[in-house]
Amino acid sequence: MKNLLTCIALFACSLFFARTARAQQTPIDTRLDNIAKEWNVLIDSSRYKDAITVAYRGLALCPPANNLMKARFLYYLGYSHEYLNNNYDSAIYFYQKAYPYAVKSGNQGDEANLLMRINYMYYYVKKYRERDTLIRYIKTIVDTAKDTEVLAILNGSIGEYYLDNSAYESFINYKLKAIEYRKRLLTKDSMQNRENIGISYLQIVQAYIRMHQDEKALEYLGYSRTYIKSFKDGEAFMNNDYINVYLNLDKFDLAVKHDKLLYASMKPQDSLFINLSFARRLFADYYCRKGQLVRSEQEAMEALRLAKKSLDEEILCEAHVSLGKIEYQKGSYTDAISYLNLALPAAYNYDRDMYLEAQKKLAQSYAAMGRWDSAYAHYQTYSSLQDTLYTEASKRSLAEAEAKYQNKDKQLQIDAQNVTLEYARKQQLWLWLGIGMISLVA
Repeated sequence: MKNLLTCIALFACSLFFARTARAQQTPIDTRLDNIAKEWNVLIDSSRYKDAITVAYRGLALCPPANNLMKARFLYYLGYSHEYLNNNYDSAIYFYQKAYPYAVKSGNQGDEANLLMRINYMYYYVKKYRERDTLIRYIKTIVDTAKDTEVLAILNGSIGEYYLDNSAYESFINYKLKAIEYRKRLLTKDSMQNRENIGISYLQIVQAYIRMHQDEKALEYLGYSRTYIKSFKDGEAFMNNDYINVYLNLDKFDLAVKHDKLLYASMKPQDSLFINLSFARRLFADYYCRKGQLVRSEQEAMEALRLAKKSLDEEILCEAHVSLGKIEYQKGSYTDAISYLNLALPAAYNYDRDMYLEAQKKLAQSYAAMGRWDSAYAHYQTYSSLQDTLYTEASKRSLAEAEAKYQNKDKQLQIDAQNVTLEYARKQQLWLWLGIGMISLVA
């Protein structure tokens, strides 16, 4: 879900290239500007194939020394390919080709916009090492930037990197910087920047939710309301977050209120299946925590149905993990494993916390079935990743988890006395203790 908000924020500032005017116009400049406007109309109409043709026409017309327009039409080609059936590899090719021309042109806005999009493309095509290198480079140039919009874009890009790696505190720090820069631009392009600020606040809300700081999340939801207002997609995500927070705080009636607002805002022609699926999944998890497994499964199956209609892989992963948790609670371990394995291949790339939860439930399910080799393998994966993510989310956790472990430590020791000391049984005990711990702290 967090990556869907990233896409909306990205789109809000995606046409920066197309809408930047130039001063002294020559006849060739006028022709290029007209082609750029034509491209922009095609993009707004989602006619990406035609947009590619127009971008090539503009690129062919660029004078050899006009680095500015070469960068822009190469950017247009990258952008068109990006949105044409998610052709990310081609998008990266054109964005990378455009970047040297943007640097030569001296236009830091174009340079920052290209870095932002390359950053996202590396994530989508799983080029994580290249992305690490890119972020290190962005960090070296961010302090040299003078333009407010450039500073907003670069700080936002660094923040998104930390968000994708579940480094929530670092994400929040950079995102708040980006928001402050965007606030300075409100008089320049109020609608675009207001939407971007609102979505950025919602991203921070989701980070606080993941750190189990729901009161803080509620505070930032209040900030987001000021900027979202008539932005329908943003409003849908905001209602999702209100549902999430209020269910976490056990304020069921308020969660239901925002669930109704979510549905009421939908027009007959709308197809926001992503938001509807997410809402149903939140209620499924809530009922599961309350032990109301029949109601929980009903909500989860509806979440899965809507997720399939959305054609969104991340939302589909979330629905599968939710069903896996419910089947585990029911004691249907084989079904739990089936659902969790459906989520596992893509979960790591979309959401490390979701991947962590899937690994935990797989370890517990295999252990409950006595399949110790499989349980151990999933527990090891969980344990190695959990340390990294747990540190970032530890504002509320360390002392609580330690206390919970101490309270149950005596019972764990009693259980241990019933296990023989041969090697295989010692491994089994160690695994059970480890799996018991993940139930306490995760």
